[in-house]
Formats: sequence, structure tokens, C-alpha cells
Amino acid sequence: MSDRVFKRTAFTIAMLSLGLFSCDGDGVYTIKTGVSTVATEPPSIALKRFAELVGERSNNRIKVQVYEGGVLGMDRDLIEGVLLGTVQMHMAANSPLATFVPEMMIFEMPFLFRSNEHFQAVMDSPLAWDYASALEEQGFHLLGFMSHGVRHILTTEQPINSIEDMKGLKIRTMENPAHLDVFSAFGASPLPMSYSELYTSLETGVIDGANLEPPHIFD
Repeated sequence: MSDRVFKRTAFTIAMLSLGLFSCDGDGVYTIKTGVSTVATEPPSIALKRFAELVGERSNNRIKVQVYEGGVLGMDRDLIEGVLLGTVQMHMAANSPLATFVPEMMIFEMPFLFRSNEHFQAVMDSPLAWDYASALEEQGFHLLGFMSHGVRHILTTEQPINSIEDMKGLKIRTMENPAHLDVFSAFGASPLPMSYSELYTSLETGVIDGANLEPPHIFD
């Protein structure tokens, strides 16, 4: 499929934190964080590096425990966990996060950014950080943004060379109304499902394809 059709929707991840940390008798604070991605994907790698830096710069007085691969639940579970205090931090995909903070839904629109450079410039600008107040109102504290890259459409049989080629295809999307509306407008039959169900659904023919990022494709 050509660049002009699909390489414009950036996948934004917000790092969220709620200030409820545990402290042991030796004065060591523990931050528990979960992520839905496996060890080799960017969010997991970034969180483990974050844990290393926090340990180094706090002289090991702050310990970050990283639970990856959906061990503590998928994105929605972990976002709710931040609010409940069962986890203190989560690197959340913007799509499920936007169901808690509707203002963030703007980042789910297709063809929003012209290039990776455009995306990065926006996310480094005051425009993106203005969303911190909306997150605070819902009980979250914004620590930063990162990207998985642009989203692609992966199919098992039929190649996609134009929007017309998507007509009637069952395409997995994230559980987000904007994604459902977009793929319906493209003529596809969008099927929202958790990332944990994706590959089994592709293998068994429940879906014909999926909308996802390069790390999920090549991992």
C-alpha cells in the first residue's frame, strides 16, 4: 500500500504516573509498572532503561519494577490500575488512554502527521504538553511521549494497494471508536480486539488483517 494511504497515523504512547509508592524499612521506594508489550518491543526496552536510570540517579533508593508482556494486564487494565494504585506507572497506548481522556482522541485521527519529523515536532511542543492538565483532571501525571512508528495494514492473503482493496476485509483495530469509524469509512469490516488475541485470530482466519506498528510485525 502506498505511503500516501497509510503512513500518516502515528502511534502515541503516554507515560503515566500516580504518586502512590511503597517504601520499605530501609527507605527504598518501589514503583511498580506494567506494560502490555513483550521484552523486545520499544515500550518494554524504554521502561527497563528508565528503571536503570532511576536506580542510578537515586543511589538505588528508588526501585522500578517492570512487568512486561501483559503479566499485570493489557493497556486498559493497567490504566485502571494506575487510578486504583495497584500499579504506579504505565506506558499506555494513546488509543485506550483516550477513552479515559477524550481530549487525547485527536491523536487517533488518520493522516494527522506529514512525517515522523512532523510528529516529533508536535509531541515536543507546548501543544502536546497542554494535554497534561486534562490528564491531571482524570488522576494521571504525564511524564512523556514516545512512538512505535507509523501504523501499517498487514493482511494474510490479499495485498492492499489502495483504499478500495480494503472493502469487505475483516481488519483488527484497537478498541477505539475513531479506529472503527475510519476503517468502516474505508469499506472494511473493523473488528476491535486486544493485542493478546491478534496473532491467534490471524492464524485461525477470524480476521483478514490488522492495523499495527512495525515492532508488532517484525518482532
